[in-house]
Amino acid sequence: MSAISTNTITDLKILAQFYPQFSEIQFLSNLKALDISIKKTFKWTSSGERKKIIIAFGLATNVELLVLDEPTNKLDSASTAQFNKLIAASIAPEKAIIIATNQIDNLEGLIDILLVIHKKKIAIDLTLDQISKRFFFGTHTNSATYRELYKEEGLSQDYVISSNPNQQDTNVNISLFFNAILQQTEKITEELKKRNDGLNY
Repeated sequence: MSAISTNTITDLKILAQFYPQFSEIQFLSNLKALDISIKKTFKWTSSGERKKIIIAFGLATNVELLVLDEPTNKLDSASTAQFNKLIAASIAPEKAIIIATNQIDNLEGLIDILLVIHKKKIAIDLTLDQISKRFFFGTHTNSATYRELYKEEGLSQDYVISSNPNQQDTNVNISLFFNAILQQTEKITEELKKRNDGLNY
């Protein structure tokens, strides 16, 4: 974008010619949702506001594959929540959105496939449904009957990832799982070897 001279936010529409499926209505709607005035000039926008503008434009291109690199970085909690709503509204069978981020907590409820890169290799490439059947996510109390693989201490209780031999359905704690991969690599990979999938070490 820096190579193209623009003054106001709506001048970004000049870039629309490169995206046949671009929707101006959607772009303006996204800006409104992210609390960005279309009359504002780039000169007076903060880095967080520029991030919002790029997100609003990117989602309005309606490309088949959209890659977002740390999209919630520099966004406050309210803007992050609104970003999640825009992403959820943009999900469609003919589209794929790849979000590269270290802020795992912001993706809860949004993603259906988790790909983790660790030590320059793809460590995990599984759907959340596959993860929930291979690992039990719970507290130290309700997971006592399973083999503990990873534990984090909480204020009132410990959060645990255990083996899941009976494939009991549990809600995947993405942040906990991500930390487990980084800190207890061997235990997590050994558990996956038993299933012989989703493992690329």
